[in-house]
Amino acid sequence: MRVDKVKTLLKVLVLSQIRGSGGKVVRWRSGIRGVLEIGLLVFASSLLLVYSLLWLIPDDDIAYLRVFGLQILSSIPLITFALVVMYGVFFMIGDNAQYGSSEMINHMPISASEYVMASSLSTVVSYNYLIGGALGISLALAVRFGLLVAWLLSSLIAICYSIVGGFVSEILRSAVNRVSSSFSKRGGRTAILSRAVLIVLVLALSQILFNPNILFRILEVFAPQIQSLWFVPFAWPSIAVIYASQGAYAMALAYLLLTLTQGAALMAAGLYLRRKYWVPLPVTIKLASSSQKGHRRYHSLERIGFSQAESALVLKDLRSLVRRKEMVRYWAIPFVILLPLFFTMGSMSRSEMYAYLGMFSFMSVGFFGVFLSGTSIGQEGRAVWNLFARPLRPRSIFRAKVAIPLSLSLVLAVLFSVLFSVIFGISQRAASTLFVMNFIIAVLAVGVGSLFGAKYPELDEKPRGGYISGTGMFASMVVLGLSGLAAAFPIILYVTMSSGLESLGIGLYHMVSVSALVGGSLSLLFLSEAAIEFENFFSKTQV
Repeated sequence: MRVDKVKTLLKVLVLSQIRGSGGKVVRWRSGIRGVLEIGLLVFASSLLLVYSLLWLIPDDDIAYLRVFGLQILSSIPLITFALVVMYGVFFMIGDNAQYGSSEMINHMPISASEYVMASSLSTVVSYNYLIGGALGISLALAVRFGLLVAWLLSSLIAICYSIVGGFVSEILRSAVNRVSSSFSKRGGRTAILSRAVLIVLVLALSQILFNPNILFRILEVFAPQIQSLWFVPFAWPSIAVIYASQGAYAMALAYLLLTLTQGAALMAAGLYLRRKYWVPLPVTIKLASSSQKGHRRYHSLERIGFSQAESALVLKDLRSLVRRKEMVRYWAIPFVILLPLFFTMGSMSRSEMYAYLGMFSFMSVGFFGVFLSGTSIGQEGRAVWNLFARPLRPRSIFRAKVAIPLSLSLVLAVLFSVLFSVIFGISQRAASTLFVMNFIIAVLAVGVGSLFGAKYPELDEKPRGGYISGTGMFASMVVLGLSGLAAAFPIILYVTMSSGLESLGIGLYHMVSVSALVGGSLSLLFLSEAAIEFENFFSKTQV
């Protein structure tokens, strides 16, 4: 492995990730040094903030916090590892297809091992501020409780383990490439759909395995007896830190060597898989005569009020949700949000369970709707001129673009309401409330996403295309959160003041009706504004 080649490729990959994030690149942040300076700034800020807060804690609680601080120190390597893997997976599935391939590397004078090392390091460097924050918090705890030796070992393993997380990201990327290649060879609609399903599964499972919330729950259970998990490779870093804090340096060194051996094994696995599944094969294209099924789909949409041109646009967007890897990622949003819930709500009370079910359900439906509708124009990219060439008015394009996000969001709202009612056995009143609010959030999300997606579209094609600018996405999240809170406020008011309202003859269903009225009014407002914004976009955009 040639170090100079790794350094050169590392610079190229980091610059690609910075420039691929969109927006203007600030000069001091335009290189590896600038990115590392951000990490150091986060490290210093978190260190000073946490250290200052620790001196405000009464002395009676210090003994308990010292044990808690040791658990945090032993968990830092696993936390940094999980964060790097999680963000590496997000970056992987966010690549546009033309940028996601490493085929160009085949024509460069580098080896597969050099590419794997540079790619893994670039993931760590790009998200080094996460590592800096974790190390800063742990150093504050170490200084306050006299655990500097344990912190030194913990920070050393955390840095190494974050690079191991980069290797795991390479393994997952190879798995996605393998899935794409296997099903592309078969061709046909079944293969395309199967590939999309498996990509979503890879993403969802990786988020479960490396979700920090789940890892915290696991550590909360096993941290007191972490040394009894000596046979679990991912527990070795924590065991090494525990032994170092106890002065058993020989055992700490032994587990440190085991950790390094594990990292080398994962690097070897990433190297092998990336060499074998270097590039996903292109999708097999089969040409056939037009079938009657396609005509029946058009007729079905025409029966519910869409014109033939609108029907073609609706079906085109539906196909892109399955065929384009950068669009398939949105299918995973509900699973990524909801699946960790099932692993972390075992000891909740009935009221806590209702609160968590509502919150996670609304988040899943809302995020899915706002992301999907927010990409309505941006996903066209440079081919947006096709919309201008179609025999459609802006209002008709708006109707066609809203149809798929709204339909899928409503299906998701109904599905979650039914599943939660059956699985968790919630009461009829709670189930009906959940159904109404899910329905409201779905329509609100599509209205808000369509509005800001048309106002702030991102048409540039780049490695990490978001199809909507950062300003538009932030504004849509804030507006959706506030409007959702406004719609849910009557129900929240009833939950907190149920006895007083019941004495006045105001029941739950009265407040649900008020929520439905508020949510419906806001939804109509956002959808009408989105239609106006579509007209503004097509009247002002030059193609």
